[in-house]
Amino acid sequence: MKTRLTLNSKYGFIIIVFLVIALAFLTFFTANYNKNSAKLSSTVNDLSKNHSDEEKIDSALGLLYIAENNARMYALYNEKPYYTAFTSQLKSVAQLIDSLSSNQANEDNLAELVQDKQIKTQLFLKAQLLVDSLLMDNSVKPVGAPKFVHHTLPPLDTSMFEVDTTHTTQAPQPKKKKGLFGRIGDAIKNKQDTSMPLVDKMLVQRFAKDSVKMQYENRVLQLQVSDFKGRERALGNLKEKEKNVLDANHRLFNDLQTLLQELKRNELEAQQIRNAALSRNASFLTHNLKINNTYITIFSIILSLGILSVLFLLYKNELALNKAKLQAENYARLKSEFTATMSHEIRTPLHSINSFANELDIKNDSTHQAEVINAIKLSSGMLLSVVNNVLDFTKIEKGKFKLESQPFNPSIIINEILAGIAIQAKQKNLQLTGKINDSTNKEVYGDAFQLRQMLLNLISNAIKYTDKGSVTIEANLNAAANKQVLLHIVIRDTGIGISEKDLPHIFDEFSTNEHKNEVVAGSSGLGLNIVKKIVDLHKGKISVTSKINEGTEFVLDIPYDTQKAKDEGPKTIKKEPKANAVLPKNKKILIVENDKFNQKFLSQLLTKNGYIVQVSDNAESALSLINSDKYALILTDIGLPGMNGFEFADKIKTSKSDNAFVPVFCLTGFDAEDSKGKKELFAEWLVKPFKTQELLEKIGKYI
Repeated sequence: MKTRLTLNSKYGFIIIVFLVIALAFLTFFTANYNKNSAKLSSTVNDLSKNHSDEEKIDSALGLLYIAENNARMYALYNEKPYYTAFTSQLKSVAQLIDSLSSNQANEDNLAELVQDKQIKTQLFLKAQLLVDSLLMDNSVKPVGAPKFVHHTLPPLDTSMFEVDTTHTTQAPQPKKKKGLFGRIGDAIKNKQDTSMPLVDKMLVQRFAKDSVKMQYENRVLQLQVSDFKGRERALGNLKEKEKNVLDANHRLFNDLQTLLQELKRNELEAQQIRNAALSRNASFLTHNLKINNTYITIFSIILSLGILSVLFLLYKNELALNKAKLQAENYARLKSEFTATMSHEIRTPLHSINSFANELDIKNDSTHQAEVINAIKLSSGMLLSVVNNVLDFTKIEKGKFKLESQPFNPSIIINEILAGIAIQAKQKNLQLTGKINDSTNKEVYGDAFQLRQMLLNLISNAIKYTDKGSVTIEANLNAAANKQVLLHIVIRDTGIGISEKDLPHIFDEFSTNEHKNEVVAGSSGLGLNIVKKIVDLHKGKISVTSKINEGTEFVLDIPYDTQKAKDEGPKTIKKEPKANAVLPKNKKILIVENDKFNQKFLSQLLTKNGYIVQVSDNAESALSLINSDKYALILTDIGLPGMNGFEFADKIKTSKSDNAFVPVFCLTGFDAEDSKGKKELFAEWLVKPFKTQELLEKIGKYI
């Protein structure tokens, strides 16, 4: 299952990489598509621009025709709006020409023509002013107008005439505005302007001799003819200049129109070429867009299918993972239940073995039998150590392992272990030496049971892998910070040693390769791993040094709390009370136990200590006894046939009998952490195998 899920995860990763690559290709095609779309848009804009240039040329031609018409109208009527419109239209034409996309040479030529037009227009305006000045009063001299010579007649002798003077008055006539040619005609006819202000006209009649009169009149006529001819010449010059201006204007307009027509023709030809090229480019881009669209569609379909496939695989893998998780949880639960069951099943007979061995040891006087009994006790102790290792490993793995904090004496614990394991060293002819410093004979607070487990594992391993020589245990207690002491223990042997390559793995789980004979010796491979984890829980340190065929040395440092440590001296080691201590008598105790050996041992133990004992092998029959009799204490196992110990205790607490408040002790092979929150149903919880003295002391607290 694990391998298949791993492969599924690997394949899922590969597929995701493939999808990322496919997405990159899709992005590339999309970018290419956008690029072609931009080119196509540019082509359309170019086509639109060509139509715009053609329209500009047509607009320029139309403005030229209108400007020429305004120029002629201004020449005829001399009205400023025509001139203003004319100049504005010329500027508009110049702007349109500047905006056209023509070559620089044509642009330069047009600029020169417009400049020439402006110069000739100024000349035309100056000539127009001269024409107007001819029609005005002589006293008004326009700027730039030609100056004429006026002849003055000599005075006549008044004695030769007889003068009759008559004064007449003329009313002012309204002035009628005339055109250019009207004003020129009046000038030629020497017609007086009747719109002049009111004047007195004097008619002079002179009477003289006829010869003198005729001579004078001829002189006057000559002067008038000379003055008229001068005016006629000036008018001719003015007309000539006006004609030149109009001719220049006409040529300019013709040149501009011809140039614009040529520009339009060139623009149309260039537009046809561009349109053909743009059409080809548009067709090519359209074809590419179709191909890109096809590719994008195909890639999108493939990518969608790939994503759906990955999602489906992930869904299947998720289902498999959930199934595997449920199976793993189920396996873990089964393992825990199996471990707890095996613990109970092993601890129960171990309890019987240890209990009877202790009874035999008390009554035994033979040295040979003592060795046999010690061997039995040692074997059961080693088996119990294996069971404890398995249970501790399971607890640590589940995160349920907790350290107790109870007062104990390190010296007592170490000496008990040395005494119990001495027979194992003796069987291999090994020298077991204990160098326990007096500083260890001090009360500290911690988990004494776990200290036993660690030392038992380390010393047992030292004896197991040492064929000859010795095993030495050194211990001392040193002061530490924060009101703590540091228990320093060294375990040294002269055994087979551990290779350098195996040293880094010495504390691994189920590691048995560090010693070649370990599998043969039947080790579970959990001992050192459990020791390391327990040391870590204590926030202590453990180290190992070893040489092949020279031996191994373990160094253990564990901190413990202390309460105003009191040195008790080597002779103040506390002894456990003996089994025959004075206890209350004639109290009735009910034992509910399905194991016959445990029934017998408990009955003998309690009877020997003065208690009245009744035994039941199941909860149902025990409830019948409870309803019919009164007890001072009830001892029960958990793993009972039918109704288990939890249900049995609950029935007692909820019953209406006199035994509802009787203390109930749990004597079981199950750990208290496996009580499923029902530990409070019991007054005490003792895990098999327990010490008889421990049981008697707890009973003494309640009865």
